[in-house]
Amino acid sequence: MERLALIAGEGLDDLRHKLLCYRAGDFWLPIGGIKKEEMDIPPAVTILLTGLTASGKSSLINLMYSVLGRSGLIPFAQTSGEPSNHTTMYLEEHNVLRSPRSGFCVYDTRGLDQNHMVEGLGEALQCGDLMSIEALRAIFHFSAVKSSNESPILILTHGDTLNAEERINSRLKICEYLGIPETSGAYDIPCLTEQGILAEQSDPVTAFALTEAVFRALLQSDRTHLPKWNFKDWLIWFLSWTMCCLASFFAVLADFFSRFGHHDKKLKM
Repeated sequence: MERLALIAGEGLDDLRHKLLCYRAGDFWLPIGGIKKEEMDIPPAVTILLTGLTASGKSSLINLMYSVLGRSGLIPFAQTSGEPSNHTTMYLEEHNVLRSPRSGFCVYDTRGLDQNHMVEGLGEALQCGDLMSIEALRAIFHFSAVKSSNESPILILTHGDTLNAEERINSRLKICEYLGIPETSGAYDIPCLTEQGILAEQSDPVTAFALTEAVFRALLQSDRTHLPKWNFKDWLIWFLSWTMCCLASFFAVLADFFSRFGHHDKKLKM
């Protein structure tokens, strides 16, 4: 947070301008002599938000609209804390820049069942079984959810409900347990728009932290683009699948005749 406080005042507008001008693949760097035209780059990059129910995902999207899209206090994403008790039930796409030329979009997801997870973790702690807590760390570092060699970006919300000491200590302990750097792997972003205050006017550090988190997510995404398949790649894929199908076919035949042969011996005896 100290690092963000030093550069938030001057760096917010510059970072916001980079996001407004961003197109998918702009942060890609040439590696191995492969040109950018040979890479399979999608028209837009997807940023996926996941977390527990009522953890602040939809409020975070509203904050993105306020900071990045300059939408003021208009709530584009309905939060679970509203009187209607609405919660996200399916994937919702949001163009937080409010621009038809935006190079990325943010998806809000249905929250994980907090009651079952809290009950399960509580029972595990009372019984001294830490396997479920270890599983959370393993999932965070699971290769399927990692981007390149980078871990997912952790967003800590509702930090404004704690005092300053508890807020700092909790962030440090969470980062230490998950094995991520506290300066660049996690961002403490309270959603101030729920209080009716624009983030960039009341707290430039929060606005810059949100903008930098989106910027870092796009940096990680552009590192994972793969080269386009050429004729040689398609030929190898076709031959490998053909060999797999033939091997499976002969394996089924071998198993069938093996069982038939054993059955025939039993009849003779």
